Amino acid sequence: MNDKLDSWLNKNIGNEKKVQQPSSLPPQTHKGQGQQKFHKTKNTRFRKPQAQNQARNISSPQTEVFDDKVRVVPLGGQEEVGRNMSALFYKEDIVIIDCGLQFPEMDMFGVDYVIPDVKFLEDKTHRIRGIILTHGHLDHIGALQHILPKLKFPPLFGTPLTLGLAKKRLDEYGLTSKVKFIEIKNPATEKIQLGKHFSAEFFRVNHSIPDGVGICLNTPVGNIVHTGDFKFDFTPSDGLKSDFGKIAEIGKRGVLLAFADSTNAEKPGYTISEKVVNENIAKIISEAKGRVILATFASLIGRIQHIVNAANRSGRKIFLSGRSMITNVEMAEKLGYLKAPQGLIRPLKKGVRINELPANKIMILCTGSQGEELSALTRIALDEHSMIKAKDGDTVIFSSTPIIGNERAVVAVTNNLLRLGAKVITNKNLDIHTSGHASQEDLKLMHSLLRPKYLVPIHGELHMRHAHRETAQKIGIEENNILLLDNGDILEIAPNEIVRKSKSKVRVNNILIDGLGVGDIGTSVLRERQIMSENGIVTIIFKAYKQSGKLIGAPDIISRGFVYMKESNAIVEETKKVAMKAYAEVSKKDYKEVRKEVSRAVAKFIRQRIDREPLILPYTIEV
Repeated sequence: MNDKLDSWLNKNIGNEKKVQQPSSLPPQTHKGQGQQKFHKTKNTRFRKPQAQNQARNISSPQTEVFDDKVRVVPLGGQEEVGRNMSALFYKEDIVIIDCGLQFPEMDMFGVDYVIPDVKFLEDKTHRIRGIILTHGHLDHIGALQHILPKLKFPPLFGTPLTLGLAKKRLDEYGLTSKVKFIEIKNPATEKIQLGKHFSAEFFRVNHSIPDGVGICLNTPVGNIVHTGDFKFDFTPSDGLKSDFGKIAEIGKRGVLLAFADSTNAEKPGYTISEKVVNENIAKIISEAKGRVILATFASLIGRIQHIVNAANRSGRKIFLSGRSMITNVEMAEKLGYLKAPQGLIRPLKKGVRINELPANKIMILCTGSQGEELSALTRIALDEHSMIKAKDGDTVIFSSTPIIGNERAVVAVTNNLLRLGAKVITNKNLDIHTSGHASQEDLKLMHSLLRPKYLVPIHGELHMRHAHRETAQKIGIEENNILLLDNGDILEIAPNEIVRKSKSKVRVNNILIDGLGVGDIGTSVLRERQIMSENGIVTIIFKAYKQSGKLIGAPDIISRGFVYMKESNAIVEETKKVAMKAYAEVSKKDYKEVRKEVSRAVAKFIRQRIDREPLILPYTIEV
C-alpha cells in the first residue's frame, strides 16, 4: 500500500488499516456503538451473517495529507433496502448523497429504525460541502434529524417537494432553523458548486414520489452519476417523464462511474406504469356502492392526486386518517404538488360529521397499507378507530405491496376487515400498486443512455445487486468493471480512470433508534430481547445476611413467559435447589460471581430438564 493511501487512511479512517473481526462478542455494547451480530439460541429467523465491528473513537493527525484520487464510502444502502447514504472525498472537499433510515429487521426486537453510522465523519465536518437529497422517501431523508447535528448542519440540496418533506421531519425536532435549504427548482438546467473540486448537475427521474432526481457529479477524475431511485414511466402520475435528453447528454459527455438502483433488478421487463394503476383504482371507486377506504403510502403524492380526481368525479368527499397522510397531503397542497377543489379533502378529526353523508359519497384515505400496529387501517380492522367502523358494503383497497417482513401483519388486517363485513381488494386481485424502482429493461435503458465505464449496483440486498450485475453484463458492461460493495468499503477512483475497491474499509455499525435512544441498543440488549421473546425470563431473588453471606431460606422465583408457575411447582422447586447449591459453592459472596455461577447452573438445569433457554436474572438482597 503506497504512502499516499497510508496518509489518507490515517487522516480519514484512523490508524487501523484492515478491519479485524472480534474474536468474541463483548459483554455489553455501550452507547454509540450500534448493533452487532449476535449468536442465536434456537431461533433461525435471522438475516445474513455479516462482519460487524465494535465502534471506536476515530482520531485524525494534525497534518492533513491528500492525494489525487476521489474516494467513495457507502455508509448504507449496500447490504439492505434502506439507510441510503454515501460520502465522496477529494482533497479538502466532502459531498454526501442522501441520509436515510432503514426499517428494523426481524431480529431487531423493539427497535424503531436504523440509521447510518457517521462516526468517522464527525471530525471532518469543516470539509462537508453539503448533503444532496435525491428524493423525499424516508430511506433517503429519514435520518436527517439524527445525523445533521453530528455533522454540524451542512447545507441540504434538493427539489422543492424533497426539501419540504425534510423540513417537516426536522420541524418535529426543532431543527429547521439551524439548516440551510438550497432548492433545485429546475433540475434540467441548474448546476451547483460544492467546494473547490465538486460540482453537481441533475436530471429528473420517475419514482413513486414526485420531484425525484439523479445526480451527475463533476469531479477531477471524471463524471460520477448517482441515479437515485428510478424507473422509466411514459405515463407518470404527475405528467413529468424522466429527462431522457439530459441523461443521454451526460452519457455522451462520458460517465466514468455510475451508482444505480437495484431494488427491482430481479424482475424482468419494465415496471408497470402508474397510469395502469390509476385507471384500475378509479374503476373500483366509481363502481363501489358503499364507502371506499383506501390505504397507501403517504408519500405517493402523484397517486394520491389521481385518487383525489377519481373521488371528485364520483361525487365523494375525501377524509384523511393517519398523521403522516394528513401532514403529507397538507404539505403537497401548500407546495402545489397536489390540487383539489376547496372542501373536497378534510382531515378526520373530532367535529367532522362523516356519518351524516351517504355511504356512496364517502372516501377515506388512510395510512396502514403495511399493517403497521398503530396505523389508521389497523385500528379500523380491530374496531378500535374512534370515528370509523368497518361494516358491510365497505370496499377496502390496499394500494401497496407488503414490504418483506410485513406480510403477516397485512394478512391479519385483511382477515379482520373481512370479519367485519368489508370487501378487500389487494394487488393480488388487480394491478392497484406498482413499484417505483427499475426492472431489468429499465436498467438496460438507463445504462444504454449513460454508457458508464464502471458500475456499482446500490440500494439493495446482495441477491438484488447480483441480478443487477448480470443485467448490466448483457448490454456490454464488462464483468470486471461492475463492483459490488459493502457498507464501509472504500472505492478509489484514480485520474487514469482506474476504479478499484481498497483492501481497507471504514468501520460502520448499525445505529439503532429505540424511542429517544440513539445507538444505545447493542448486542447484549438485542440478545436479551431475543431470549425473552422466545423463552421468557426467570428472576431468582436470594435473601442473605450482609456479614456472613448466609442464605435466609429458599430464594423466591418469579417467571414471565417461561412456565405457568401454579402448574409447574416441581420445576420451580427443583430450580430453587439448583440455585441454592450454586450459591453455596461460591466461596466469596461477590455479587458478580454469584450471578455468574447461579445463572450458569440454572440455565444448564433448565436446558437439560425442559429444553428451554430463558433469560436468568439472579438478585441478592442483603439484610
